[in-house]
Amino acid sequence: MMTLVVDRTTCTGKGVCVYLLDGALTRDEWGYPIVVDTDTIPGRAAVSVAISLCPVGALQWAGKRGAGKRWAGKRWAGK
Repeated sequence: MMTLVVDRTTCTGKGVCVYLLDGALTRDEWGYPIVVDTDTIPGRAAVSVAISLCPVGALQWAGKRGAGKRWAGKRWAGK
């Protein structure tokens, strides 16, 4: 099973992911995204768009497939 995660050390709090995945993500008191409801994530395509549009690559899938990897433009970066 794949889980949507936010790398809080990389995130700069621009909010692109919160805007694109409204309902699944919200902002904390400092403006950083928090995954609140994975049941409301609109689908893999919408998440893939949000991951690719994250300006610093802080949004990523974690789980059996893609663990520790993030979309970096046109390729997967990380492990």
